[in-house]
Amino acid sequence: MIGPIRLAGPGSTRCSGRVEVHHSNRWGTVCDYNWDLNDAQVVCRQINCGSALQAPRSAHFGAGTGQIWLSGVSCSGSENSLTECQHSGFGSNRCEHGQDAAVICSACGRIVKNTGSLPWRVIIDPSGEFWCEGSLITNQWVLTAASCISHDKLSNKEVHLGQHIQSGFSQNVVIRTVEEVICSPEYNSTTYNSDICLLKLSAPVYFTDYIQPICLASKNSTFHSGISSWVTGCGFDYVTIPIVGGNECQCHYKHDKVITENMICAGPRAGRQDSCWWKRGAPIMIKKGSIWVQSGVMTLHDSYGYPMKLEIGTRVSKYQEWIRNTVTGTPPGFVSFTSPATDSDLKFTCSGENLVHFTPFTSLCFLAVLLHAYFGCGI
Repeated sequence: MIGPIRLAGPGSTRCSGRVEVHHSNRWGTVCDYNWDLNDAQVVCRQINCGSALQAPRSAHFGAGTGQIWLSGVSCSGSENSLTECQHSGFGSNRCEHGQDAAVICSACGRIVKNTGSLPWRVIIDPSGEFWCEGSLITNQWVLTAASCISHDKLSNKEVHLGQHIQSGFSQNVVIRTVEEVICSPEYNSTTYNSDICLLKLSAPVYFTDYIQPICLASKNSTFHSGISSWVTGCGFDYVTIPIVGGNECQCHYKHDKVITENMICAGPRAGRQDSCWWKRGAPIMIKKGSIWVQSGVMTLHDSYGYPMKLEIGTRVSKYQEWIRNTVTGTPPGFVSFTSPATDSDLKFTCSGENLVHFTPFTSLCFLAVLLHAYFGCGI
């Protein structure tokens, strides 16, 4: 029976290194005979480090010492631990430590080093007149807003990753071009519904202290009013603002905008003046313990220099299936987030007005009114 498992060796991290297992009160390595990505996937899952990016062989993280416990490991990739995989038996092999197996996992939502900025932050087309932000969700895919794409076709445009200072060019910056742009087929440029888009980079990036992927909120995640969230875009800082429920958000915007179930709102409730210009496509984030999870994609911000309006974003959890079906290569990490207690927004009423119920039917009614006004006036 295999006990704990750990990653070790020169250059190893919590989620990458030489694979070692504990058996008979001793730590030992795993031989790379038949070692592949399916085997690495099981290790990454077992140590809670997301998906496997690589399955290095030939003592990639240095040669271990002592016992070589396993060889001929054969996993389907769906097992929860190496104990469920076939192997040749404990210590039954002729391997040498130059054949020690290793893993490199994708651990989403973790800040490895305090650089003053978030390692999944992506600057899109920084040299253009109109530029957006996005978030790195795998080693080759970026999540952003479809409304960014409507201003400029992004194919072959540059994106910058790892930039952690507001001015000047950091030595940690990695530049890629955009190879493919895939936006939600349900995107509506008038209502901003389904304002979400995926960008495939020209080549994968290597994860460093300055470049890491963020986790995404999985379907059925709940974000109750008052839950702390974070947004980026004011310089290179990120600030805390609370989640605001759909009913309250609709009351805030009245008939100016239709807040659908595919959207998420956040921001101070008081009418403060806004001194920041949040970038479209930037992530709206919450924290689950030490893990950062993206709950929304910044869609609409029109209050710079004016009394603060609530931020509107696309609710990421509503698009889990679309994202999974679209992203190729390493899959993104989805994390379930459940808000505690009951959502106070369920009983929220507009001050001095009748409650605007946040339902799909109400959203359709508002949309019908807006379309009637739009076409009826001959615009």
